[in-house]
Amino acid sequence: MKILAQSESIVASPRSSLKRGPRRAFTLLELLVVMTIVAILSVILLPVFVQAQESAKKANCVSNLKQIGLAFLLYAGDYDDVMEKTHDPMTTGSTVLTWWASYKETPPKRSEYNPRAGNIQPYIKSVDVIDCPSALEVGNHLFWADGTFVRLAYARTSASLGLNLSELEIPSETILLGDAAAMMTRTFTSEFELVRRDFLQTSYTALNQGALHGRHGGGSAAVLWLDGHVKAQSLAYKTYGAGDPYNSPSFEVLRERRLGLLLKYPQQVFAPGENFQRGANGRYKIDTDFYYYVARQKPGSP
Repeated sequence: MKILAQSESIVASPRSSLKRGPRRAFTLLELLVVMTIVAILSVILLPVFVQAQESAKKANCVSNLKQIGLAFLLYAGDYDDVMEKTHDPMTTGSTVLTWWASYKETPPKRSEYNPRAGNIQPYIKSVDVIDCPSALEVGNHLFWADGTFVRLAYARTSASLGLNLSELEIPSETILLGDAAAMMTRTFTSEFELVRRDFLQTSYTALNQGALHGRHGGGSAAVLWLDGHVKAQSLAYKTYGAGDPYNSPSFEVLRERRLGLLLKYPQQVFAPGENFQRGANGRYKIDTDFYYYVARQKPGSP
């Protein structure tokens, strides 16, 4: 009975009779420790988040090129295995038809730009796939048309223009498209800026006018090959001295802006000045390194 009475008295005790200790806030030292831990975690995790974001952009870019590559192959399948060929009459006011759009050549600006009238547009039915999410840093004044900027991020080699796929020796080792850019002079100045380009040069002496752009992680560029496969690959760069005749801009600048090329064979070394001497075939000696940029045809092909 005594125990029961004690328990009843406890239950009946008002809640206000229970004593509470004084509230205790964070000290300045504890707050600084927490902030330090958060800062350290940010330093550790931020590069991981940036890398993950860039990996997502590269995956998007590779997906774009795969869609474009499939469209090119579908086009060729409908035209007796003949690859799409740009229709460019080179006459002022005439309509130019490319794989990515149509426009009129009316210097100094292109006009009547239509991104849905490209040769392979019926097979992709999307304008967005011609842009790369990692190309935001690349200027776009090269493709000015009727006040509209053309968000074209990929450039093409001349290797595939109008060629028959059945006549190519190694389609899997011939470049079709790739992440690209160029170094052009700004209007009314002598300064160079990185801009978009629709054509890949096949000469060391003209790389500033259109080269593969290593815009993805590790300086890699996504490349579409003529057999339809896509791969992000590291680029090779040339670093000639300032005295070379075709450095405008210098190859050091091209390397800094990650404008390079893919080489199948080791780069050849020549005596000073010999790089820019044409051989008997009319090509520069160093151009023999451009294996991936030239369509090699099967023996006996026309």
